[in-house]
Amino acid sequence: MKIYSLNFSLFGIIYFPNNVFINYLFTCLCILLLINAINFTDGINGLTSLISLSIFAYLLVKSYYLFDYLFIFLLFLFIFTILNLSKNIFLGDSGNYIISSIISVILVKENYYSPQKYFTEEIFLLLLIPGLDMFRLFFVRLLNKKNPMLGDKNHLHHILLKKYELKNTLVIYLMLINFPIYTYYFFQNYLILLTCLVIITYVFLIKNKYTK
Repeated sequence: MKIYSLNFSLFGIIYFPNNVFINYLFTCLCILLLINAINFTDGINGLTSLISLSIFAYLLVKSYYLFDYLFIFLLFLFIFTILNLSKNIFLGDSGNYIISSIISVILVKENYYSPQKYFTEEIFLLLLIPGLDMFRLFFVRLLNKKNPMLGDKNHLHHILLKKYELKNTLVIYLMLINFPIYTYYFFQNYLILLTCLVIITYVFLIKNKYTK
């Protein structure tokens, strides 16, 4: 499977049947970025698994037939989330890679077989917060002459956790992911407004980190 088309709500479907860059390099880049973005959210109990459940929930809303294939996996992920929140078990890199790889494969497969089902802007909005945080951390670490792949306590969830307790941090983070994408699901004309709202909210939440 590979990405050979991009479906934009404004421009329609653009096909790249023989474009090596899009078909292979862009596909690999998208998968790697998604895997790293989700991996960057693993810093507090329950966050990565709840984000993943949110993404899977939206995928099921769009492609309900996936439930037949994902039922057992989602059941284990739900049980894991409960145990993770109670500090009885932890995800680790391997768990992150498994979950994010499954999400990546589903998105590429859906794009390959049903390019009209998902808009490019839709996927962008769904993954906007993890993506924003990943790119911010990457460039901040480079500016500070640090290895961009080494962990720190500068993630959005760490910043939120300093101000709020774990429960409120999880609620805020999940709202930033779920509210825009479900609003977009019903009101696609609000894409630009929703994107700006998410970015402004993100900047507002992290600004105190850089104004101290």
